[in-house]
Amino acid sequence: NIKIKKMYLVTIVIIFVISMFLTKSRLAGGMLVSLFLISAWWRKKAIFKALLPIFFWITIILLLFSILSAVWWIFPATCKLDMANGKLEVGFNTVKSTYYFLYKSAWGIFKDHPIFGVGLGNFNFWVTKYIYWKNAVQSYRIMTPGITEYYKTGQDPHSTYFGLLSETGFIGFAAVLVFFTVFIVKLFGLLREKAVNRDSKYVLWCFFSGFIGFLLNALYIEVLTMRHFWVLLAMAAVYMKIQYDTKARNLWNSN
Repeated sequence: NIKIKKMYLVTIVIIFVISMFLTKSRLAGGMLVSLFLISAWWRKKAIFKALLPIFFWITIILLLFSILSAVWWIFPATCKLDMANGKLEVGFNTVKSTYYFLYKSAWGIFKDHPIFGVGLGNFNFWVTKYIYWKNAVQSYRIMTPGITEYYKTGQDPHSTYFGLLSETGFIGFAAVLVFFTVFIVKLFGLLREKAVNRDSKYVLWCFFSGFIGFLLNALYIEVLTMRHFWVLLAMAAVYMKIQYDTKARNLWNSN
């Protein structure tokens, strides 16, 4: 039954979005970007047309919050109503975020080792030379009161791009960007291919949407160590190969 299948899919999406928000993670920004792009593909259908502006504005707000929270803590925020003057005063925590010190350290490492970086997996060792406890203590104690300087052991850069720059330098960073670019170009090539049917293009668009979501989340998390990121790429690569083989077979049969 088509209606039952549609209701099933809608229910899955709703549960997925609710679960995503309950995690209270900045990953929600990239996930919503993926949902927004998928909805854009079916924008002519009533349900997706209704969801599109909702996903768009929530996505923009979450992405802005994710970027701002990478620099400042923001929370706990304060809200005070001045009854006498009829004013509402809102304040935010402008203490530097712990992520800020990690990004600043990664950039410092890159400037000192710009060509090849300090080697994969070595950021957590080198970061101890770039973060000064007296500058960072207030930020870290907001999250963990009473923490000592040993906080620096085992820190990762919390950013795929800053991590690549610091650990692999310009050479490694450029190589990964070339890989990502080629992947996107190949996907777009198939999406524009007339020989590929609409259903196949929809699947390819879902792969593309998920990939873009990961690339945005890579601004403030490490995605290259996530299994599901590589599973997504592997599934997309296999599906793209099937489309190329189908195109070649149809061309051969037509001749």
